[in-house]
Amino acid sequence: MLMQLIKALKFNKMLGNKIIYPIIFALCMLLASGCQQPDNTNNSIQLTYGSNQQFKYRHNDINVLGHFSGVAKEASYQLNNGTGVSFYIKGIDIIKDSISRNRLFGNGDFNIEIPISSTKLSAGDNQLDIKVIDSLGATYNKRVTFTWDSSPVDNSLDLTDLSGYSHIQEIGQIVNGAFELDSKKNTIRTVAPVEKDALLLLGSPYGSQEATYSVIFGDTTGYFLGLADFFAGHEAAIPPIGIKPGWSTAGLATISPKRNGGSAQTWLAWGDLLYDDRVWVAKTYPPKPFKYEAGREFRVRQQVIFKDNINRARFKIWPAGELEPEEWLCEESDENIKNNKTKFHKGSFGLFQFMGQPTEWFNIKITPIN
Repeated sequence: MLMQLIKALKFNKMLGNKIIYPIIFALCMLLASGCQQPDNTNNSIQLTYGSNQQFKYRHNDINVLGHFSGVAKEASYQLNNGTGVSFYIKGIDIIKDSISRNRLFGNGDFNIEIPISSTKLSAGDNQLDIKVIDSLGATYNKRVTFTWDSSPVDNSLDLTDLSGYSHIQEIGQIVNGAFELDSKKNTIRTVAPVEKDALLLLGSPYGSQEATYSVIFGDTTGYFLGLADFFAGHEAAIPPIGIKPGWSTAGLATISPKRNGGSAQTWLAWGDLLYDDRVWVAKTYPPKPFKYEAGREFRVRQQVIFKDNINRARFKIWPAGELEPEEWLCEESDENIKNNKTKFHKGSFGLFQFMGQPTEWFNIKITPIN
């Protein structure tokens, strides 16, 4: 095509000056731009919930989850042009991978934790700039905007009708793993493959409270198919590794298909899985037998009660359509944990699962206990 244009120039000098020269210039610019390396910077950093997110006060950190498609060497973020803060991407360090094993699923996964106490965090709109340097020294950047509302969710929460919501972040904060909202089916579910310690917080930190909900288990192969947690927070390793791996709960309820053909437990813990002398765990032991079926609807009543400096947790589960049992299936407390250990007086209600096929939750209500 260029040769034809040059021949045309020789044939008609005036035509070349007025028409063809500009065309050649534009064509050359187009060819030159095609030879440039495309900017794939943003494509290497994928965010689980997109580049515009929303958060409300549900626990002590804001969580921005994502994946880096390369081999990361180091990573940091800047909040509203503040000082860079390091965070951890799985696959950088074998030892740190083993410490954070339940928070990050596969190599390249990350979970940025922004403390709500940060002086750079603003009410309303915020800007988060993510930077990752790969093993070859190349730098990758991604910008996220999010809104922040520091007011807590009401302590009475009715999520029996989800038809008015369009996105999972309108009703909860994903702390670990991935969840989705199916407003047509009026259901919240985990996303396959279900990650370890998947957690979606619906409530804010409160004292004694009760949650009632319906649940359908997707299969019988997961380690803990649910149920839910009164989450107290994540605790940092010493020295810090860029993600907090310790799990603290004021009342976690779990159903396992792998123990004795089906079993149930209640857990209370500070910093579970941390290599730290401060860690403590109280749980239902031996686990209580519980028979269930995949695809069948069950009802759950779950409570956490704080009284006389003792944290008590309990739950019961039964097939939908049948009478609610009078007895609690599992009960546990921290009364045997020494008082020099960290204990809890609040918890944030959230949905929990540890691997397996997706579980579904619906008809959720949270109410205070006076």
